[in-house]
Amino acid sequence: EQHLAAESGLKTVEIVPDYPREAPKKAAGKDAGKAAEVLLGKRIKGESMPIGNLTVESGNVTVSGRVFKTDSREVKNNNAVLSFCITDNTGSVHVSQFLRSDSPDKGLVDKIGDGMYLTVSGTVGLSRYDGDLNLEPRHIQTAQPPEIRKDTAPEKRVELHLHTSFSTLDA
Repeated sequence: EQHLAAESGLKTVEIVPDYPREAPKKAAGKDAGKAAEVLLGKRIKGESMPIGNLTVESGNVTVSGRVFKTDSREVKNNNAVLSFCITDNTGSVHVSQFLRSDSPDKGLVDKIGDGMYLTVSGTVGLSRYDGDLNLEPRHIQTAQPPEIRKDTAPEKRVELHLHTSFSTLDA
């Protein structure tokens, strides 16, 4: 304490231990404690896998992510197509399901919109329309987005990156 006081030009310095620390309390926001709403099928219990790891051979999977590019619409004979893309920032996948007019889940088309965070469980395959990876959902429920880590560094940092003649052209 004396050394710190002398180095800092202060009269006195007092060091107080801050242990044992309590676990940080979760903020009580508007969605705190809110249960996930099941939109299609049953409640999903399994762990999500990164969307970037999906392949045609993945089979039955569970993924979580933010919805973007919704393209759900009604088609002939009062049927509907549920269609949206979901991303978890490791990859993105198109989610698509045909809903018959007599299906109780037909109202789902209006419930899913851009920016929602969902957990989707279903089967991965190739789309017969565009040949791209497609997730056919069996279960869909709302989810809480992961908490984003805040940058609390006292000084700003810069990451430098460069390519030389010896670099592979990966940009």
